[in-house]
Amino acid sequence: AEASASSAEERLCAYRGELADSQEAVAASAGSAEALREQLAQAETLAAASSEELCRIRAEQADLERGIAEHECKVATISGELSDAQTSIAELDAELGVVRS
Repeated sequence: AEASASSAEERLCAYRGELADSQEAVAASAGSAEALREQLAQAETLAAASSEELCRIRAEQADLERGIAEHECKVATISGELSDAQTSIAELDAELGVVRS
């Protein structure tokens, strides 16, 4: 009976050791899971900030494209005015040529 009780105590001690090891493993896994949750939260925060920055950049790009279109329109207007002025100058030169001769 003593041998059986001693054997049972050894098994109980071994089970308690395994239980302690398992509890440590569970605690380590929980710590790893929490660290991963924190990393995920940081990644989500960075993604949101990147998305906001991308929206800001796209808005700036749209503003720049509008500005370019406005300047191209002004250049076209000025080019037309310059062409008209050149035509007027040519006509005046022709009239002066007629008057001089």
